[in-house]
Amino acid sequence: MKQPTRSQLVKKLDKVFSQYIRLSESDENGYGNCITCGTNLFWKQAQACHFYTRGRYPTRWDEDNVHYGCFRCNVLLKGNYINYTRYMLDSYSREFVDELEIKSQNGTKIPSSELKEKIEYYTEEVKKLKEEKGLL
Repeated sequence: MKQPTRSQLVKKLDKVFSQYIRLSESDENGYGNCITCGTNLFWKQAQACHFYTRGRYPTRWDEDNVHYGCFRCNVLLKGNYINYTRYMLDSYSREFVDELEIKSQNGTKIPSSELKEKIEYYTEEVKKLKEEKGLL
């Protein structure tokens, strides 16, 4: 059987990680609030919004860097960064955000084996969350 390419692994991990973030930050009915504007929406309509961009691989799949959000804030308002920054500082701390930035700039390449492990982990977590919330 042909092994998936690195880009295929990244795409698959992006998808399952996004599902995990949206499900984990939604309530028992699958609804959550955008962390930057407060809009309430069902997890399937929400987006996984990155504080430090997806282009920074060390924090691309970091649960502290990615949060529940709406299309308007994430895409149309390009992250709604003033409100996102307020959220990060209020929820964590300035020191934590600074450390996350340093982590985001680490140029170490994540091995494909680790991507596969993350895919397996988050696939199981998504399954558990869907079962817990009756969203299967």
